[in-house]
This record gives sequence, structure tokens and C-alpha cells, in this order.
Amino acid sequence: MASPAQNNASVAALRQELERESDALRGRFFEDQDGESLVRDRSALIDSLIEKLWLENIAPEEYSPAGLTLAAIGGYGRHHLFPYSDIDLLFVCAQPGVEQEYRAAIRRLCQNLWDIGLRVSATTRTVEECEKLSEDNPEFTLSLLDRRYIAGDYALFQRLDGERIPDLIARRRPALLLVIGRLVQARHARYQHTLFHLEPNVKDGPGGLRDFQACAWLRRLTPEAAGAPSGYASHLLLERRDESEVAHRFLVTVRAHLHFRQRRDDNVLYWQAQDEAAMLSLGLPGAAAIESAQWMRHYYRQARAIFWLTRQMLESRQPESSAGGVGRALLTRMRGRRARGPFPGCSVEDGRVWLVDEAAYGDPAQAMALFQVLASQPLQLSGEAEGHLGDSLGVLAERLPDGPAIWREFRRILLGAEAANALRAMHALGILELLLPEFHSIDALVVRDAYHRYTVDEHTFLILEHLHALQHPAPGWEANFASILREVEEPELLYLAALLHDTGKARSDAEHTAQSVVVAAAIADRWGIEPSRRDTMLRLIQNHLEMSQALRKDIFDAETVRAFAGMVGSPLDLRLLTLLTYADIRSVNPEALTPWKAENLWRLYIAAANMLDRTLDDDRIAEDADTAAIQQVIALAPEHSHAIHRFLAGLPQRYLRTRTPQEIFSHWQFAAGLVATSAQVSLTQGSAWWDCTIVTHDRPSLFADLAGALTAWGMDIIKADAFSNRDGIVIDTFRFQDRYKTLALNPGEVDRCRKSLIDVASGAEPVERLLAARAHAGRVQQHKLTIETRLAIDNTSSTHSTILQVIAQDTPGLLRRISLVMAQQQCDISVALIDTEGEMAIDVFYLTRPDADGAAVKLDEPHGAALTQAIAAALSAARQG
Repeated sequence: MASPAQNNASVAALRQELERESDALRGRFFEDQDGESLVRDRSALIDSLIEKLWLENIAPEEYSPAGLTLAAIGGYGRHHLFPYSDIDLLFVCAQPGVEQEYRAAIRRLCQNLWDIGLRVSATTRTVEECEKLSEDNPEFTLSLLDRRYIAGDYALFQRLDGERIPDLIARRRPALLLVIGRLVQARHARYQHTLFHLEPNVKDGPGGLRDFQACAWLRRLTPEAAGAPSGYASHLLLERRDESEVAHRFLVTVRAHLHFRQRRDDNVLYWQAQDEAAMLSLGLPGAAAIESAQWMRHYYRQARAIFWLTRQMLESRQPESSAGGVGRALLTRMRGRRARGPFPGCSVEDGRVWLVDEAAYGDPAQAMALFQVLASQPLQLSGEAEGHLGDSLGVLAERLPDGPAIWREFRRILLGAEAANALRAMHALGILELLLPEFHSIDALVVRDAYHRYTVDEHTFLILEHLHALQHPAPGWEANFASILREVEEPELLYLAALLHDTGKARSDAEHTAQSVVVAAAIADRWGIEPSRRDTMLRLIQNHLEMSQALRKDIFDAETVRAFAGMVGSPLDLRLLTLLTYADIRSVNPEALTPWKAENLWRLYIAAANMLDRTLDDDRIAEDADTAAIQQVIALAPEHSHAIHRFLAGLPQRYLRTRTPQEIFSHWQFAAGLVATSAQVSLTQGSAWWDCTIVTHDRPSLFADLAGALTAWGMDIIKADAFSNRDGIVIDTFRFQDRYKTLALNPGEVDRCRKSLIDVASGAEPVERLLAARAHAGRVQQHKLTIETRLAIDNTSSTHSTILQVIAQDTPGLLRRISLVMAQQQCDISVALIDTEGEMAIDVFYLTRPDADGAAVKLDEPHGAALTQAIAAALSAARQG
């Protein structure tokens, strides 16, 4: 046994050896891009280091001591050790007493490994413990399938390797197969069951390295003699296995590159890593540098091969007799679904559908009928059906009819409740492209922004999925949008527009809608879609961004609604556009359609529908106005009718439409109380945000100071508006998220925050002091994308205000900086709408300025130009600072 001094010297030498050899491995990898050689050579390197430390810490002789052996398991066990992966070690003891005897030595060996710079995950078990399936930790049992000897009692390892583990597999094969299936399903669920993420995880994501390893385990647990498929199914799996092994080599190289690039076990393929991989043509030996989008398409196609094999391997494992097994039995327990064939020659079993006659796959009518079944029920194609359809592509291409006949059959697919899954299957097999060659251009297409999470084709299928889900809506706003869908007489036009609305993204670097319209028009003409229906679909595609853009304005401003309703033109187009906008936003990422956005979308729909029905309101409230909404407020305090009328005079009509009578009454009470105090503030917690209302007398920079105060408290403002009446009473409302949960976790801070806002509103507390106190807590924010600042002035959409839209990088304090410049330019804010998409802030302000007589007027051209220049300069200075 080495002395402490000798051990320290040895550890230092081994650390130097590890650093030297790791640098050499890195250099070779970037020369040959051979990930397989890298992980194999790194495993051998770690083997040699561990063997040396074993001799120093455990036993000075090879194959000793008796009763203790060391094995590599997991990825290390199968010689797949990536640069920053954990080292999975298993110390196996013949008897429990052996562990006690060598506990200190084992701990010292593991500590030495950490000291030389390795991450070690070590487990100690007796032989008997290894032959039991761990219900609490089944992953450990699966890791034993990849075991190999490193040091110690070789006879003991042979007993584990040749007797105990095989016996465990024989006894618990069905349970192990079920464990694999459940682990795969749970992991896929974390990624929404799709591999088409813009920043995929090459290890854990669907189609990643864990999927490939699941296939390897399935093969090992059910060898050919134990019930694996035969005939065509066997040929198909062997063919797919070859494809997946090519894909596996590619993914190994990609993961190795990520480890070197990120210097940790981080397996997410971030955008910057994609750019580097494309520049290096990573995994594409001999190829020149290519575009990132092109390289990512290659990645998705490789991952798709592994994803396909994983599904088919889970399906194809046939049950054995008494020895146990799985296959259709596994899928039956996972899905529990069985049905009869819906038409002659079609069979359905265990959630899989196929054609009985192999020749029928080359018949377009039978193939389309098969996908119509797939669209009508929650089913999947069997592996054999996918293989036969893939083999029949050439025959189908020759026999497919054209014109209205295709539209009649395709329409039935679009109308099915499971249309999205049917179209995904058609797309994966290349059949969708036979019908719609134009769709191929967005296959696995990456269009980068920090808002979208999926490729363009997957985003499209998700839109259809969300539209059809409205047939069985959840209570709340889903039910609202479902009521619109029920009013649509020909929803197939909506579904076809959804399928084609982004096809122009591959054809244009600028606005894609015009290109998408060109594509859709050609398809409609080719399929003989009736002209009026064709025009409805094309208008929907042409305008599919308009409602999202209208949401960035004041949707309670009559002019905004009037302009939007005028663009839409008809109640039918409004219904279709609302539904497409709803599903489009919801399909961007799982968090995109917040309850607030859904509510605003619904309100805009109602307002535009009313506008199209000619129900309009005046812009401003007159002191003698006597509408039903005003009467509801007065009914709460009839004796104060005159005072309430005076409070409402000069406020915009949208104030009445966006506030309940109780809220308006409370605002009047706040205003009436301004005699005793300079400002009134309420703070109310919602489900995912806080609402803050400040009622006070207007003054220069008030809105900017209040926004700055909330920023100083660490709040993220997501919506804000400002109203003022004829007497100069301001009602400013902010909706914000408490990102650090300061208020929720510390109830006493709510009163302190309220007092702080009152002090800022009154001028008693300079907001600069609050911001300075908060500055030490600021963090340097890393942005994935750089958002170019854009400012646009609109003097036509509103009759009473100039509209300014600001698009900029979303940063803390952005609203404060913008509104401070507005105050300096003597601009009054009547409404501010704050929105964020990913890292892009989209803020819209309705502005006026006093003329020579003190009347509020729009900004003229010189004032508008000066304002935009000043805001641009302030934001530029903030970025540089």
C-alpha cells in the first residue's frame, strides 16, 4: 500500500498524464472527426489510470484481492466514454464482509479519481444484490447489461458476467422490457414526443443516443432465437438497423464535439454549436462548410432513423411462451387498444394499422384510405406497413391521380381528428411530398428566433393538432375558441391554409407570406379547388400574421379595431383568422399562449366582430354621457353621481370597456381620496402575475418613474396602460411578473413596495435612488439573439394619438428608458402596451403632446423624428454601457 506522500505524488503524475493524453485525444478528434475512436480511446485511457490506482490503493498484485472485483458499467462499460461523462464504476463483493474490509480503500481510490480530474459515479454491491431487479432504480439493472472487467478477482467477475446476470435476464426479461418501454415513453414525453426541436438534446431527446441504446438493450434481451421478427419484418429491421448505426456514429461525433466545445457534460445542440458544426461539416467527412440549416436537416434525418428504429423495436419484440417476452404484449400494456379493421383489407390490432394484401400498398386508393383511417383514430402504422409504403413510393408516384380527385381524398384526411399524426406519418414516408411537392422545402427547416421551439414542418403539424383539439376543449378560453370553430361550415379550408401558411419560409429571406400565397395558389389550381373557396384560403394565408400584429396595439382603441376589422373584411374571414392565430401562437412553444394573450385574442375577436356588425362607441367620455356601463358604476353610489360623471369625463371609451364597474368605482374612490394623500396604490396578486394600479395627479416623467420603481424592485413588466381624465387625474396600471417571488414569499414586502410606489409618484423618493440601490443585484444578461432596435411612427391609425412601436432587445429597465425619453420630449402617454416574444420586446405607445394652447395633439413629423432619434440613442447607449 502506498504511503500518503507516495499517493499524492502518484495522483499528481496521473493528473498530468490525463491532461496530456486528453489534449492528444482532442487534437486527433478535430483532425479526423472520428467520435467512435475518441470514446473508445478515452475509455482505454481511463482503464489504464484506474488500474494503476487499483494497484496502489486496493492490492499490489493483478487479479487480487479475492472476493472483490471492479467493473465498468453503463456507457463506460460499453467503451463509450465521452470527454466530460461520468465514470460509472461497480465494486462487486463476494460477501457483505468484503465491503466492510475494503470500504476505506475503495473510498480512497474514488477520491484519487476525483483528484486527478474525473467525475466518478461509484456503486458497491454484493453478487446477490446484482442479480435482483431494482424496482426503485431500474436504470442500475439496465446499466449492468453493459459490464466489463477492469481489475480485481476475475473469477468473481466471471461468475457475475457468465451466471448471475444471464440468470437475471432469463427470469425478468418481460419486466426489463417493460422498464425500457416506460423509460423511453417518459423521456420522449419530456420533449413533447418530437425530435424536431430547434435546439435538440443529442443524448436524451427523441432520436438521440439514449434511444439507440434502448434498441441495443432490446436486441440483447430478445435475440433472434427468442421471438424476434422474421420474414419481411426482420429484413426491414435489419435495413433500418444499418441506417441507425450510421446515424449513431454521427451523433457520437456530435456529442463529443459538444463536450469539447462546452467543457462539460452538456448535450444540447445550441445555435452557436450548430453554426460551428456546419462550418466544420461535422460528421460529414470530406464535405465543405455548409449552411447551418442544411447541416441541421442532416441531423434531423439521422435522428429520425434512430427514432423510427426505436418505435419499431418496441413493437416487434414478440412474446415468448413460458420463458417470458414482450413485443405486441408490451405495446398492448402500454396502449391497451384493440379494434376491427374499418374497411375490407385493413387490419387494426394493439393500436397499429396495416393492409393485409402487400400489393395494396401500391394502390393509391388503398393507401389514401389507410391514412384516412390513421386520421380518424389514435392509431399508428405498423412497422411492416411503413416498410411496404416506403417500398411502394415509385409505384404510387406513377399511379396517383391529379386534380379534384386528390383534393377529395386529402380533404378527408384533413377533417380527421388525428389529422396531424396522419400527416406526420405521410411526411416521414415521403408520401405527403408526392401529393404536395412544395411541402418538401420546409422538411426539418430551421428558422431561428428565441420564440419558436420547433422546426417549420413540426410547427405546422402542431397547429393542426391544436385546431382539432378544440373539438374537445378544456373549460375556459379553449371553449371560447371552440365555439368559433363550430360556426365554420368548411373547416377543411382552415386546415389546408394552416398546412400551407409557412411553405414560403424556405423561399424567401424576407416576408414569407407572399411566397406562401404563391405556393398555395398553385396547389389550389392544381387540385381544382372552387374559386371562392380558393380565395378564402389565400386571404387567410396572406393575412395570417395580421391578428398577432394587431395584438401589439391597443385592442381597446376604436381606431385599432376599426382598421383591423376593415382589413379582415367579413365575419367568416375573422373567424378563420382568429382560429389560425390562436393555434399558430399556441404551436410556437408550450408557453407562448399565455392566459393573458388568449384573453386579448378573444377580446380582439369580439371587438372586431362587433365592429363588423356596426356597433361602435365614441372615442372619449363626455361629462353628460349616460351609457349602461356608466349607470352600472353610478349604481354603486347613486348619491355621488355628479362626482363619478366628472371623474369619467375625458377618459377614453376603452377605459369603460376594459374595466369592471367595481374597478372603475374603486378608481373613483382613489381619486376622491387624493385630497388626503398624493397617490393611491393597489397591489393584487393574480395566478401568474401581479396587477398594480396607481391613481395620482399627472406630472412630467410620472409613467417613466413608476416603471423605473417596479424595475428597481426586480419586477418584469408585461403589460401597462395609462389613462388620464379631463382634470389631470392619472390611472396607471401595470401587470408584472415577480421573477424572484419577492412579494409572494415575503408578505411584508407588499406594503413596503406600495409605499415605495406612493413615494415615487409623489416625488418624495427619487427613482434614481431606488435604481442605484438595485444596481448591485444586476446580472450580466447573455442573449442568444441580438435584436436590432426598430422604431415606427403611425399617425393614421388613431384619431387622437400618434402610435409609436418600439422593437428592441428585452432588457431590465427598457420601459423606464423609453418612457423617460418620451417625458423629456414632452410626450404624454395615454396607453402603453408591453409584450415580449422570446428575447424581443415589442412595445406600443399612444402619444400626444401639448400644443401652444395646452391642448393634446398628435406629434408632427419633426417631433416624431426627434423622439425616435432620442430613443434610439438612449437604447444604444444602454447597450454599450
